[in-house]
Amino acid sequence: MSDVDPRHPSAELIQRELDRDRKHEWVLVPKAFIALAVVAVLVVIRQLFFV
Repeated sequence: MSDVDPRHPSAELIQRELDRDRKHEWVLVPKAFIALAVVAVLVVIRQLFFV
């Protein structure tokens, strides 16, 4: 019975995946700031040259 049933993963496996995903979420914060900066630059360019 050492096989893991993919339909019923163990609590340990679920917790490991949650911890890994939570750590990876912090990578998204700088990416969000970069995306906001790009949008802000595009808005400024639009306001300066296309109005």
